[in-house]
Amino acid sequence: MIRFYAARNFLWGMERFVAGWAPHLADVIHPTAYDDVRVGEPLPAGAHVFADFERLLPRELALVQRLHRSLAGQPDSYVTLNDPAAWTGRLGLLQDLAELGINDFRAYRLRGLDAEVRFPAFLRWANEHSGSLGAVVHSDAELKARVKEKVGLRRRFDRDLLVVEHADAQGADGMFRKYSAMKIGDHLIPRHVLVSRRWMVKKPMVITPAIAQEEQEFVDTFPHEDALWRVYEVAGIDYGRIDYGFSNGRLQVWEINTNPVIVPLPNQIDPLRLPAQSQSAAAIVAAFEELAARAPTAPGRPPFNLRQRAAWATQARITRHYDRRRV
Repeated sequence: MIRFYAARNFLWGMERFVAGWAPHLADVIHPTAYDDVRVGEPLPAGAHVFADFERLLPRELALVQRLHRSLAGQPDSYVTLNDPAAWTGRLGLLQDLAELGINDFRAYRLRGLDAEVRFPAFLRWANEHSGSLGAVVHSDAELKARVKEKVGLRRRFDRDLLVVEHADAQGADGMFRKYSAMKIGDHLIPRHVLVSRRWMVKKPMVITPAIAQEEQEFVDTFPHEDALWRVYEVAGIDYGRIDYGFSNGRLQVWEINTNPVIVPLPNQIDPLRLPAQSQSAAAIVAAFEELAARAPTAPGRPPFNLRQRAAWATQARITRHYDRRRV
């Protein structure tokens, strides 16, 4: 059994993957909203995957950390993927990778922005996956104008906005490529190569037979695997998708998403890309099957005591109200 935890509005990624690529695992993989967890009784034995930390409220995250500690302390009953206490967020990861010399660009919180930020740079939310807020800016004056344009006077902006130095990932052919790989426990699986004429690559905008073959070769050979294992070690992430590219010939990590679109539905994939994507999806299915097969089965104890259950129930009510506007 595998339980996959995420914010209620964002269970659809796992649900669609199971429906589209692994219907035989529908009774094995159980996407579960955090606020639906019944902490007053033993949770089902098996593998428990924690995700979506950036979308959790601060108190919610603290309680999820406590839930993880309880399950991790019962190894005969549970195996856990992703320790929420080890998660540093997008900003923390980018800062760590820059400090270690893995990334050549830096990221800052808008509040307390370093005067030595190197332009061009771009603006983005720390806790969302919608990409850049507009084009790159080339000066502090442009940055201030962009903040005013995109955010205005909303109180959250100085806490939740990041300024990220722009690493030029344009290839010799003028295209931008975003590479991705998926980690599931001990498995690291090549996912895709998305090609676009725009620097912020969210979807495959350019698809040709040559590019489809390039993606197939990436899935077949996975040439960057060793470097990516090191990044996941730094991040302390057991489950999630890494997105990266190349700037000046050096691998640059954009983010690790613990609740990504795992693989689009088959009917949403261009026929030229379908063989490579089907191969990647099959490897992911096999990793889930192995995770479920190797998971412990002994009955566990209730994760929370009486007082902790009351705190969880209170937070669950707050979360259900907040979920109506969680994005």
